[in-house]
Amino acid sequence: MKSHSVILALPMLLLALAAGCYTGGATAGPGDEIGGSTGGPGEQGAGGSPVDTFGEGLPCDVAQLMKTRCVSCHNSPPVGSAPMPLVSRADLLAPAKSDPSKTVAQRSLERMQAGTMPPMPATQATADEVAVLQGWIAAGTPAGACGADGGAVLATPDPLNAQIACSSGTYWDGESAGYQMAPGQPCIGCHASSRDDGLPRFAIAGTVYTSGHEHDGCNGVNGTSGPFQGAAIVLTDRNGHPLASLPVNGVGNFTTFSAPPAPFYAKLTFQGRERVMTQAVPNGDCNRCHTSTGANGAPGRITLPQ
Repeated sequence: MKSHSVILALPMLLLALAAGCYTGGATAGPGDEIGGSTGGPGEQGAGGSPVDTFGEGLPCDVAQLMKTRCVSCHNSPPVGSAPMPLVSRADLLAPAKSDPSKTVAQRSLERMQAGTMPPMPATQATADEVAVLQGWIAAGTPAGACGADGGAVLATPDPLNAQIACSSGTYWDGESAGYQMAPGQPCIGCHASSRDDGLPRFAIAGTVYTSGHEHDGCNGVNGTSGPFQGAAIVLTDRNGHPLASLPVNGVGNFTTFSAPPAPFYAKLTFQGRERVMTQAVPNGDCNRCHTSTGANGAPGRITLPQ
């Protein structure tokens, strides 16, 4: 197997682009359920439930709703700026920070009905999904058995918080050119429109991985066949309307020669689940911030949603 200490044969020149990068969770007004600071990757968020008890005390349909629409940010520990997990009945029955007379479940329902959660550009909960949460609350939030003993939608720990590794077990050979070269490395420094050396000119490029801390040069997910087929980066406007879809290739790389007019947003979609970037994309050199350890506010690699 190729060593992960891959040395690129070409210099990785960086564009003088905006320094800020963000992969984060949802944002909201002061004191609301979504927003504020949380622990970074690998740290336990305040009031968190161990992730191996995902769904504990919840009916399976409610647990599935949380998994599909919420835990990309509201995992345990939370991701980005999400201040609390939403992985158990205890989490949902806690007093809401913005209105302690209501539970987190009640405020979550209000925000889903208002269309403010999940945050843009995430796909909004469907009417049927909202009805699941509404019906559970109306019934008095009865306990279920989906987590722990029930286990129907038990989640593994968020791969965003995994230890550094090469999950695919394969590496770029350090020499081959083309669209499968240099996974995990910044791309646009060499593939920039300002250069005149015959290389393709990318507006956006990056790599998708199965976990949040993968070595440079490690091949990412195979988006063309096998279990990760169909993974894609979707670019949207500020209202979540799709503008472009960038397929993920056989080593996890994605590219495009043109970008939508700024501001635009991005999310990673896979099998109906999403990992969302709720701030506008600051620049198209995704691996510049989505490094193995994370830079400029990014928690790590662009990681498949659970």
